[in-house]
Amino acid sequence: MRNSPVSKRAAAAALGAAIALAGAGLYTALSDPQFRASARVLVSPHRGASERAQRDAIAGIEKRWILLTLVEIATSPELLRPPAEALGVVPEAYEVSASPRVPAAVVEIRIDGPDRRAVSELAGAVARGAADALAERYSIYQAELLDADPVVSRVRPRPLADLLVAALVGATLGVASAGLFGRHFGARRAESIDSPS
Repeated sequence: MRNSPVSKRAAAAALGAAIALAGAGLYTALSDPQFRASARVLVSPHRGASERAQRDAIAGIEKRWILLTLVEIATSPELLRPPAEALGVVPEAYEVSASPRVPAAVVEIRIDGPDRRAVSELAGAVARGAADALAERYSIYQAELLDADPVVSRVRPRPLADLLVAALVGATLGVASAGLFGRHFGARRAESIDSPS
């Protein structure tokens, strides 16, 4: 029973999974590593502001406009360029993103790029620069850097996750192709049985 439909289906499923795993392995081996560092900035009313200014500051935080202003400041290319050049890296190789964290008055600033040390240092520098710019622009607020040492994580490739996804996709494709192969083989076999010799 070497050529049975079941063994051919299993072979097709295994071949699909093997191709997907080989593709994931090739992607992991050839792709450039990408890292992400995050730093958080806490926005609060300035302690030295008048009572009315503090109420206004709280309203700005509750309505989130001041947090969105901090996001805009942090993601401006002008803020990334000086620390990137000081580190000797190309600013265009790094991407800055930022978003407010609900419900706290915190903005998370993220830097993605090819160098682990540079993303960490750039995240800290951009967060400090954004906090200083916000406090300078709006005297009723103070912005405090929460992460002295930004946490760095690998974004891609992630070999274990890539191989797991490839195995699942490969198995799915393999089973689907085995089903199609089985239908085709089964139809051909039925034709050969029905046709007189």
